[in-house]
Amino acid sequence: MNAWRPLYAFARRSGRSPEDAEDLVQGFFASLIEGNGLASVDRGRGRFRSFMLAAMKYHMADERNKRCAARRGGDAVHLPLDLEDAEDSFLKSSPTEGFPDKDYDRDWTHELLRRARARLLSECESTAKYPICCELFPERESPGEESYAEMANRLGMKESTLRSTAFRLRRRWGELIRAEVAETVHSRESFEQEMEALKESLMG
Repeated sequence: MNAWRPLYAFARRSGRSPEDAEDLVQGFFASLIEGNGLASVDRGRGRFRSFMLAAMKYHMADERNKRCAARRGGDAVHLPLDLEDAEDSFLKSSPTEGFPDKDYDRDWTHELLRRARARLLSECESTAKYPICCELFPERESPGEESYAEMANRLGMKESTLRSTAFRLRRRWGELIRAEVAETVHSRESFEQEMEALKESLMG
């Protein structure tokens, strides 16, 4: 799972500038990929989401102690990050005062849902379901909720057809969400724990 967006937001909420946050994320993943700098973090403990946050905190502390930013270019691993979009999402978010870890969990959940949506749109691309999928799962939340009758009329289709298609798409989206969660865990128990954490994050 692409976990850099929640980590970028965490660095920003920790008081880092956009440039410093980008350097921290780049340096963190470079260390993670190369296997250096994170030896003190036990990867076998806790959930992947929690491991990533703990590892990022370790990396930030290590970089602060060394008083240098992660390198860009050269021999360092450089990831293609859409920082403009990530910064825009960060600025539009509503942080929980004094609880950056809770915000990280929320950002992790939203990133997981975003990836599931992207996979669903990719599956529906070039099919008749694609415009319906775009309507049901917009990139940005709309201020008002449109009825099935209104949407069906606007799309030029029967309401019954829209409802049945929407049911199948939402069911598939749920399957993709569970698939995204399954990629971050190694047991049935931890999978169920992550699903509960996801639900709590959405409710909170």
